Amino acid sequence: MKANLLFVTAVAVCLSLQGCNTDDDSGDGNANPARSELVARNWRLTDFLSGSSPNQLTSNWAELDSCSRDNILQISTNGSYVLDEGQTKCDPMDPQVNESGTWALLNNETQFRNIVGIDTTVSDIIELTATRFKLQTAAVINDTMLYFQGVYTAN
Repeated sequence: MKANLLFVTAVAVCLSLQGCNTDDDSGDGNANPARSELVARNWRLTDFLSGSSPNQLTSNWAELDSCSRDNILQISTNGSYVLDEGQTKCDPMDPQVNESGTWALLNNETQFRNIVGIDTTVSDIIELTATRFKLQTAAVINDTMLYFQGVYTAN
């Protein structure tokens, strides 16, 4: 659950979020600069922020279990991704791959959509370079709008 929560903010933050946009502007995948920065890399979560305003987010990194800090997001060129537990697992009985699904870039590469089973999440891409990937997701939780941001660094 904690690893899923992290991914949905970044990709990783509320499992109950559902995106409404179904348009995929990703084309053939080779001509898209954002796509080329994103794929064929391992991304490690390096910060996790939340707040009631997108401009006033607070880091929750210190509150994350150390076993969640080494999880690796692997984004493949074929439109699939996996969230790997990394070297340490919070529960030794957990599978090494915590989550897998599909992904796409939307709206002129300004949004990242991930699908796990029947759950779809659309996150805004705040930053995407060869070494840094930052996503923001909004969710209503207990009648309050909250914003979550995941910051990933390329390994």
